[in-house]
Amino acid sequence: MQVCGSEVESHSCSKISPVFIYPQGSPEKKLKTYTIFDDQSNRSLARSSIFDTFGITKGCFPYKLRTCAGLEEATGRKAYNFIVESVDSKSRLKLQTLIECNMLPDNRNEIPRPEAARNHSHLQDIASDIPDVDPDAKILLLIGRDVIQAHKVLDQRNGPPNAPFAQKLALGWVIIGNICLGGAHKPVQASVFKTNILDNGRPSHFLPCKNFIQVKERIIPQSHNKVSLPNHTKYTSIGETMFQQTSLDERPGYSQEESAFLQIMNKEVYQDNTNSWVAPLPFRSPWPHLSNNKQQAVQRLASVLHTSLHEKSLPGIHANPF
Repeated sequence: MQVCGSEVESHSCSKISPVFIYPQGSPEKKLKTYTIFDDQSNRSLARSSIFDTFGITKGCFPYKLRTCAGLEEATGRKAYNFIVESVDSKSRLKLQTLIECNMLPDNRNEIPRPEAARNHSHLQDIASDIPDVDPDAKILLLIGRDVIQAHKVLDQRNGPPNAPFAQKLALGWVIIGNICLGGAHKPVQASVFKTNILDNGRPSHFLPCKNFIQVKERIIPQSHNKVSLPNHTKYTSIGETMFQQTSLDERPGYSQEESAFLQIMNKEVYQDNTNSWVAPLPFRSPWPHLSNNKQQAVQRLASVLHTSLHEKSLPGIHANPF
């Protein structure tokens, strides 16, 4: 069993690396900063500190920034012809247009540390290639996929399932994942009266990792939604109301034929100028076409006339069928 030592702070590492940035042709003006490698961003971004440090005072221009929170309008300056260099000065990349944005993530706990690599056997050989965290360097830069060379993996170190892994990029090594070993940490002092439950359900005196996060979707029942059903004069489809709970649940429901009838009554039955009610006939759609029954009507009329004439010829019987 392995547990993180006390010298390792509980945190989760991401693709962040220290670099130098300076205008092209002026390496003496280099500024040390941390950069985030984000292949989900289509453009490279920089905080206002970089623009102010290098004296970029040109006017702002509007742009649209799309994040997980949605789309919003923003304004910022642009910077051209900048070079980003690894801290060992072995690699240099030319940046595309930098856009001013102060909404970059600023979680310094995600910066990879050499002690994080030393506590994992599959990362120990690269621990010397990861520099110590510089307290004076800030996270001021985000390199998007417009500088594709910065995202290419030159080497990597994989490990057991759920263990962090390392990638060698053009600007240095980065560690991705939670550095905790087994998701537990050695407590400063142990208490026999307190037991922690780890993620696997096992009780332990070790402290569970704060960065081990599980997200479970919570399905909200349809009954929690306030839905007002139409009254009996309106018609709604079965799919819209089948699983909704309302105060009308204990009443007998309408059949499809009854619902269709209510819809017709609501839309097509009206009262005209003479206060007479007008309704479409027949109700069923499509309307059935009646056959030509003129011959049957003539035959029935002839039968009625014949019966009337016969009754007139009888004594004492006077009938008027019309």
